[in-house]
Amino acid sequence: MDIRIEDDSTIVLTRKEYEVLKRTAEGKSCEQIAAEMKLSYPTVKWYRKRIKEKFQANTMAQIVKMAMEQGLL
Repeated sequence: MDIRIEDDSTIVLTRKEYEVLKRTAEGKSCEQIAAEMKLSYPTVKWYRKRIKEKFQANTMAQIVKMAMEQGLL
């Protein structure tokens, strides 16, 4: 999934990264996301780390806000 940010830069998320982002925006914990997606807790943490790196953000809250402002969530 391609996500375009304000300055026209493009961030590419895998389908699973997007699912983790979407579930995070719904307020779900890593444990809940892991159970729902049938992934291990460390795998969900790794996806969140990758999402933060791609968005160059420190928190998932910042990323969720950016994605919501762009109408992606």
